[in-house]
Amino acid sequence: MNTRKELTENICELDRGRSGKKMNSEKILESARVLELHDRASLQEIKDAYREKLYMWHPDRCKKNPELCADMTKKLIEAYEIIMEYCNNHRYPFSEVEIRKSIEFEDPESFWERRFGNDPYWGAT
Repeated sequence: MNTRKELTENICELDRGRSGKKMNSEKILESARVLELHDRASLQEIKDAYREKLYMWHPDRCKKNPELCADMTKKLIEAYEIIMEYCNNHRYPFSEVEIRKSIEFEDPESFWERRFGNDPYWGAT
């Protein structure tokens, strides 16, 4: 039987990604702000935002203030690593209902027909 300490250590291991850093919502949200991500972003959008910002702030391209550029480049790299670790540890649903919700848009008439059918009490003809 596991002791409380062993269980706590196992839970703490689950809270850490491959880097060993503890993941928390504040770090993830701050990373999303650094990369200027929307509330929902695909992996491709995340990569594109990272590359665009890194291209803009890379010390070889930014000649005005090299220290600021180097600092911003480090922030961007760290933010991208945190976001990617979060994405890689996310569990994606593969149930039929969840997949349909994520890829299909149903117009209101089809929804009503599917939900209530031709029931005369609901106004269908």
